[in-house]
Amino acid sequence: MDTVDSAAQPSVLVFDANETLIDIDSIAPFFGELFGDEKVLREWFGQLVDGHHLGVLRMLADIYWVDITDDDVARLREQMRTMPAHPDAVEGLTTLRDNGFRLATLTNSPHLAGTSTPLENAGLAGLFERQISVESVRAFKPSPSVYRHACQELGVEPADCMMVAAHVWDTLGAQSVGMQGALITRPGNPPLPIDGLPQPDLVVGDLRELAHCRSMLSWSPRQVGVRTPSPAGAPPGTLWPGGHEASPAATDLANRVTNRQDRWWSSVDSSPKERAWLPRTGFTLISTRPTSQ
Repeated sequence: MDTVDSAAQPSVLVFDANETLIDIDSIAPFFGELFGDEKVLREWFGQLVDGHHLGVLRMLADIYWVDITDDDVARLREQMRTMPAHPDAVEGLTTLRDNGFRLATLTNSPHLAGTSTPLENAGLAGLFERQISVESVRAFKPSPSVYRHACQELGVEPADCMMVAAHVWDTLGAQSVGMQGALITRPGNPPLPIDGLPQPDLVVGDLRELAHCRSMLSWSPRQVGVRTPSPAGAPPGTLWPGGHEASPAATDLANRVTNRQDRWWSSVDSSPKERAWLPRTGFTLISTRPTSQ
């Protein structure tokens, strides 16, 4: 679902980590072994808004009359640090980054000094410019203060950001401060269609779908480029797309500017492939260098 206001164009994407990027189902066997039912994983994870995963484990052990040993606690801690990325994560994130979006993460889980982060262990850390946690805020998502803190750390306004998460409570928290929200519908995480409740701006199945959906492609800083006044004599709909050769985003831009009489589009990074492809679109290349507003 793509219902976002076309006037809003976020350039910074802030991702939740657990379940959004990292596959928590990988530790289901631990809960099956300990509690006799892998579904207890979901009960445990549903209580983790405040990040106290070991405390919640002990609480569930009391509820289910299960003995928890120090070895069990150590095993869970280690397995949480080494959960794999979802199969769609690297491709989706790489596409978004290559299309010019700034990428960061925001998690309730504290980072233990002297240890690698779950994102590092999952091979995703290099795709993000920042990994932001809640420790300095003394609050947890979905508190509005956490999302404002992330914007401050990144040096942007909330309107410049979109929160990408697999949990409705996370997108709601972000939207409460003026960010946009994209819901990744991992298994068991559908939208919450309640009248009067803000709905996510985007709803997609995974990160590949997010990267290639129409809104993300049309917002791409490298696809949209720089809008400038029409040079003298330029025909209506003149276009110089940025990004990838014959990309869907370029086609989308072409469709949107065809009827514009007073604007044309230029990119900040052209390539020989783009210049070779452009004549086949029926649009005219009128410059081979970016211009400013």
